[in-house]
Amino acid sequence: MGGAISENSGGGMRCARFGVVKDWVLKVEAVLSDGTVTRFGEETYKNRAGFNILGLLIGSEGTLCVFTRAWLKIMPLPERLRRFAIFFSTIDDAAECIMDIRRSGGVNPFILEYADRHGIEVANSVRKTDFPAPDGGMLIVDMDCLQGSEQRARQKLMEVVVRHRPQLVMEAQTREEEEAILEVRRIAFTAPGQALLGFHRR
Repeated sequence: MGGAISENSGGGMRCARFGVVKDWVLKVEAVLSDGTVTRFGEETYKNRAGFNILGLLIGSEGTLCVFTRAWLKIMPLPERLRRFAIFFSTIDDAAECIMDIRRSGGVNPFILEYADRHGIEVANSVRKTDFPAPDGGMLIVDMDCLQGSEQRARQKLMEVVVRHRPQLVMEAQTREEEEAILEVRRIAFTAPGQALLGFHRR
């Protein structure tokens, strides 16, 4: 945890909802360069007194201190998740859809990730899957909702998505399908390296 605070690490694909580590740290215990052990921040959510030293230390990558304890915010896990893979004919359509989702007051995705055509092709090759690989790529959206409200959450998302001419919308029905969709994004992140490796092998 100390390393994550030092780096101000992201929350992976869930940064769309939860931000990065600095958004979840209330207070820290730190060792300064002269060996002094001290604390910064408060255990309360509202802390407006004095300079924001905590904000300076988080992300300082070990140059200002070493973190030895931390007080963090917590929140419950969502009751239900629905995962969608949305494919677009053009990158412009995909980009505009992402912006529209972010602006929409009724849609607050748990995950909002993108994989381009090359990333999808590499993922298909590595995992032997057959996801479409259109020029506009693939948008991955997780919607969290209360048990029993899945249809309402889906409707709100689709109201936004249809405005941007999706080529195909896939909704995962099983845990295996959910993982397969997410695996595309995981592999797509390393797609440039995969493509370069393939080029040298040829």
